[in-house]
Amino acid sequence: MKSGAYARYSIDRQDEQSIETQIERCRAIIDQHGWNLVSTYQDSAVSGTSYKGRPGIQQLLRHVERGGIDIVLCLSADRLSRDVAHSAQIGKKLSFRDVELWTAKANARISDIEMNIGAVLSQEMVEQGPTAPAKACGRRFKRARPRAALPTVTG
Repeated sequence: MKSGAYARYSIDRQDEQSIETQIERCRAIIDQHGWNLVSTYQDSAVSGTSYKGRPGIQQLLRHVERGGIDIVLCLSADRLSRDVAHSAQIGKKLSFRDVELWTAKANARISDIEMNIGAVLSQEMVEQGPTAPAKACGRRFKRARPRAALPTVTG
């Protein structure tokens, strides 16, 4: 099977070493399954909410359209996109060419519905900003009620 590995890091959360780490994880999966790595694609210091402004993803999709790839592998689906509409567009292009999408984290193929659910969650996180998860946790802790102490068993 001919595979292409895609890696991306965003401006504020990662660094260039992240690309190398993502590609290494993808290569390990490719080797494990005995696939052939055709090419690697990357976008450095660019948000997953961008689509046309990412030359790496555009190059990957052109390769898919030419029929040169059977499997696209990335660390996780949010590396491909953090936008619902863009994720759907990418998913359609892969499906149209019967290209499987795999993630290195799961070491498995992910379905269209898994990709789309991930995109919804990623987009929501981006829209709420980087502090949203911490704020949500803080609210949960403030609302939590203390639990009664369990009886001590002696014996």
